[in-house]
Amino acid sequence: MAANPIEARARERACVLIVDDVGSNLLILEAVLGREYDLLVSMTGEEALRIAAAKRPDLIVLDIKLPDMDGYEVCRRLKADAATRGIPVIFCTALDEVADERRGFEAGAVDYVTKPLSEQVVRARVRAHLALSQHSRMLASTVHAQSDQLARLGRLRSFFSPRLVEAILASGSEGALNTHRSEITAVRCNLRGFALFNEAADPEEVMAFLGEYHAVLGRVIDAHDGVLMRFSGESAMVIFNDPVPTENHAGLALEMALALRGTFAPLAARWRERGQTVGLSMGIALGFATLGAIGFQGRWDYGVIGRVADLAGRLAAKAEAGLILVDPKAMARIGPPAGARKFGPLTFDGFTAPVNAWAL
Repeated sequence: MAANPIEARARERACVLIVDDVGSNLLILEAVLGREYDLLVSMTGEEALRIAAAKRPDLIVLDIKLPDMDGYEVCRRLKADAATRGIPVIFCTALDEVADERRGFEAGAVDYVTKPLSEQVVRARVRAHLALSQHSRMLASTVHAQSDQLARLGRLRSFFSPRLVEAILASGSEGALNTHRSEITAVRCNLRGFALFNEAADPEEVMAFLGEYHAVLGRVIDAHDGVLMRFSGESAMVIFNDPVPTENHAGLALEMALALRGTFAPLAARWRERGQTVGLSMGIALGFATLGAIGFQGRWDYGVIGRVADLAGRLAAKAEAGLILVDPKAMARIGPPAGARKFGPLTFDGFTAPVNAWAL
């Protein structure tokens, strides 16, 4: 497994660039720092800028008085370049006035040591700022990784429930949005009598009912780890076993359908008291489908294409209010529960063979 670049760098000797136009000063700094760090040396500002851009040292010890430009200008140019902006700069100079120190900090330096040099002070300052710089890099790397994670979470949450998002991330299967083929169980939920309700009721009443229904639908789907593929005013499609594989997904789909029917009944009763009769029918089918993100930039949905989704829809359309129709493949996987009865054979346009469904 490849090493983390931050950890790898932490195990290596840090690289320090020393910039001074006096040879004896360079020799002193080399003696002080050379045992702990890899050193680069420059005697001019222009050369220091070229070395910094090419070698990216971990820290720069910079004299203020240089032959071609002063250290303040070198520091300003380093901080103006995105490639070298993050390199900490320590000024090392004979100037010791407060105004000189202020100019250094305004130019972007992190510290200031004066000549004659104290070996202990130079080592301590260099060590401290290298540690701070390394910590900053690690923090930036963590923030970047967390930002990527948040972006992935945001994208996944626009398709799936929070529990499914956690499962997708834990499994490492974030390619679930790519087009793929999978066996699924599809559940189609249809509101019966909704067209008449929509025609007779005020729009505000219709929206109030849909708000209550969708809240019930969402709670039941999430409780059973289903994936809501799409829904309109009167219909919804839910799938199981994708993007996260689920044991006995056909059984789980039936459990969800039964729970939804039970939870929907009180809602239907309340609206019946207000003079509106709305029921719920469902169809369940098992088979292979092609799934993945469909749409365009700025508006994506998680789509399912295949006979299984179509069959679930046809079964829901054939069922009366309060009835769940299950295709024979799904029922064979589940095993007929108590109260299940054969229903059919049913013929559908586009299906060559009749479907011997089960009703609950």
